[in-house]
Amino acid sequence: MRFIEIILTIVIAFLVYGYICGPNGYHVNVEMQKKLEKERMHTKMLEEKNDIIKKDIANLRDEDNLDTLENVARSNLNLIKEGEIFYQVIDNNEK
Repeated sequence: MRFIEIILTIVIAFLVYGYICGPNGYHVNVEMQKKLEKERMHTKMLEEKNDIIKKDIANLRDEDNLDTLENVARSNLNLIKEGEIFYQVIDNNEK
């Protein structure tokens, strides 16, 4: 009877060790939960950025809002209207 108790204690000890420290154990699970939460936050941030970009695209495609399109073309692409003169100021102090 004593032999069976020792064997069962050893088996239970191995099972508990495997649950806590094994390749799919408790500690690994906790780390994966932390990584999953971090990735969810990153995904949420990227989705918010995508929503902003989609709104910007919709705003640029709107035919009633040509002023926005013109401002973007002027600032990002350095475009000018016909008849305008473009002046570029160069700072000699910059290296």
